[in-house]
Amino acid sequence: MPQPHPPSWGQPPRQQPRIPAPLPEPASAAPRGRTERRRRRDPETQVPGWWGDARRMLMYAIMSAAFWALALLLARTGLLSHSGRAVSGDAVLAGILAAMPGLVFPFLQFASGRADRGFRTHRLVPLMWFSLGAGALVQTLSILVWPLILGDRAVPGTVLGELPGGTAVLTVFAFVLASMAWFTALVMVMILWAPVGALIALLPFLGAIVLFGFAGAGVFGAAPAGAQAGLWGAAAAAGLAAVTLVSALRVRRHRRAQISAPQRPTLEELRRHPR
Repeated sequence: MPQPHPPSWGQPPRQQPRIPAPLPEPASAAPRGRTERRRRRDPETQVPGWWGDARRMLMYAIMSAAFWALALLLARTGLLSHSGRAVSGDAVLAGILAAMPGLVFPFLQFASGRADRGFRTHRLVPLMWFSLGAGALVQTLSILVWPLILGDRAVPGTVLGELPGGTAVLTVFAFVLASMAWFTALVMVMILWAPVGALIALLPFLGAIVLFGFAGAGVFGAAPAGAQAGLWGAAAAAGLAAVTLVSALRVRRHRRAQISAPQRPTLEELRRHPR
């Protein structure tokens, strides 16, 4: 193998060829699994489809119905206590527990990790109708078992004791739907228009807790009557109207924000027309 000639006297030494440094890998060469995990953590990608939200709320309704039935069973067996005293499982407690699903339902729908806070910005009105109707139906079906749990404490002649009678079932369904609708409307205002909405709806929200708690105790301990069922049916219709109004305003507000928001130029537009 020929050896390189040494430089002659008075000439600078020959420079060795430079080896180019390795280029860093492009961002697209990142592991695929890591990219997918980043996309999952993105709040925009955590918003499911319409049916995904509907299934989520239906699952929460089933879990809520099972939880309150279990609470009534624990009270009936004397295992549920408050401040050291055993809670009596009777029609009064059943009426109070029947109002609890409406109280917790909107908070179950709230999702802080999502960009829309759990309340969709598209097709929200039909989703709320479906969720409230299905949730009230699931809870009513669960309440049909409550007379079996209470046994002789479900006094005959009352709404609780006459289940599954027609008028009694309609009264229970209308009461549950009214509580779910009104609590949902108030909580949506508190969350979506915070902090002003929280200050406006806080007092009505606390009043609704007291109202539906006492009203539930009275409904389940009273005799079933068509006038009572009609009254709670009107309250449920008014609550659904309130939810529809709040949901429509939420969707409209999001659309107006999208229209008024400045459009950011794409990377291709910046290359063609640099600023």
